[in-house]
Amino acid sequence: MRTYTLDPRSAHFIRDWPDWLPQEHCFSVSVFKHINADRVRIIQALTEPEYIETWFSPPGALTGRTFVLPWQGSLLICWSCADGASARILCSYRVHRRSKLLITWSRISGLETIPSFVKMQLLGDFERTIVQLTHVGLLRSDLSFYEDLWNASLEKLNNLFSASSIPSNRKTHAP
Repeated sequence: MRTYTLDPRSAHFIRDWPDWLPQEHCFSVSVFKHINADRVRIIQALTEPEYIETWFSPPGALTGRTFVLPWQGSLLICWSCADGASARILCSYRVHRRSKLLITWSRISGLETIPSFVKMQLLGDFERTIVQLTHVGLLRSDLSFYEDLWNASLEKLNNLFSASSIPSNRKTHAP
């Protein structure tokens, strides 16, 4: 498993985000999803580029046109849309105690980057885990996009495990 760098101020930022952000970036989206997999397998799916390409589901993105590339200690997520537009997000993350991910999230729009933060917490054990996600530092105009993105992405992540595409680290023995 790879981990990428995260500004150490990020954890404090996420906890106190309303105090740090300009007024127009004070919105957040929170979603949760029950996933039929253990935390280790979910962390693997959330942090490996080839798995991210299968579950990451931005609204309007063409199927098979999402790419995740390592770039300067971070991940660059690129996708193409049906209307001919394309989008890019640069994210850096850190796994904390195998149950939390803190992600710096920068949406690249022309020459401007729009920063925000994502916190994912994995609750539960064994084969049933709740993924709680909070994305902070959003503009009001982006709320619908990110709510759709995270709901669709977590649904696809759950479906990925239903298909048993990610191998378990546990060994099974025949009776």
